[in-house]
Amino acid sequence: MNHGLYIHIPFCARKCPYCGFYSVTDRTCLDAYLKSLLTEIKSLEGNSFDTVYTGGGAPSLLGAELPVLLEKIVSLTGFCGAEFTVEVNPESVTKELMSDLSGLPVSRISVGAQSADDSVLRLLERIHTSERIFAAYDIIRSNTGCDINLDLMYDIPSVDAQTVKRSVKKFIALGPEHISAYSYSPDTGYLTDKASDDSYQTEMVTGILEDAGYMRYEVSNFSIPGHESIHNMKYWRMQPYYGVGAGAHSMVVREGRRVRYSHLPDIETYIADPLEKADVEMYDCKTAALESVVFGLRCVEGVDLLEITEKFGAITNELTDKINVLAGEGLLKCAGNRIKASKKGFLLLDSVMSYLW
Repeated sequence: MNHGLYIHIPFCARKCPYCGFYSVTDRTCLDAYLKSLLTEIKSLEGNSFDTVYTGGGAPSLLGAELPVLLEKIVSLTGFCGAEFTVEVNPESVTKELMSDLSGLPVSRISVGAQSADDSVLRLLERIHTSERIFAAYDIIRSNTGCDINLDLMYDIPSVDAQTVKRSVKKFIALGPEHISAYSYSPDTGYLTDKASDDSYQTEMVTGILEDAGYMRYEVSNFSIPGHESIHNMKYWRMQPYYGVGAGAHSMVVREGRRVRYSHLPDIETYIADPLEKADVEMYDCKTAALESVVFGLRCVEGVDLLEITEKFGAITNELTDKINVLAGEGLLKCAGNRIKASKKGFLLLDSVMSYLW
């Protein structure tokens, strides 16, 4: 069975106040952390990986150390799979780094751009400018043959729809193969005192991207057909993956059952024992089936209830009744064994998922 491999590089030049991912700005323990990463990856020997995703944090902050690390990872895993993604921030993209990455099986570069408007970037306390996004894009395109993803954030409190629209169109004009469009999350409490209008901006962003030829295949992800993120789809299709590094999560199959575990979001703890697991949970068939339905609805393709039944046994009457209620309200569409979110359902997807749980 092929697995995905997620590698967490939790180092940032500056911590963004809206970001809920684990990261630190102190790099004094960087070398020790990278050694621990390799120790954990060595422990996965015998597994086959068809996707690798290096995220953070800001992996590109490592500079010349990044391609050295990735070369070791390729050697340890024997990677020769379908997709190898590296996240970068615009300010740390250089010609030298991209040239070095081009000599590795890196096939996809994901750029943490967020907005093409300098006032929005300042509001988000990003280090880069819009000009730097465009320069970084040109460097990547000129020095690699990789697909490029641009991260776009919308529904940012106090940012009007016209500003968002201009950013979307500027990103489209660059011609990336993929755009990840995320609705702003208030999880950290940043900007929660300001107003926003989620439903309108969601429809607007979706419409602009689809009109430009970007296919929506997951609630927050759009691509030119054939350039979907294979690794990210593993998460929503409940396919197994290992997450290595402080704060990383894994979902694997043991004795026919799903097992989830994580590493504590603490670098020193991870360095002390990179093989220590936290929050280990083994799911019974009922929970695994429910999880498959709930997360699968994030994908435009939806889920096949017959496939889920064949894997985990009959869907419970309680879940069937909830699906029927949502279908009756026009939030889900049913066709044979397949269910998927309607247009209205995508706009209210958080509520749909919470109801099914």
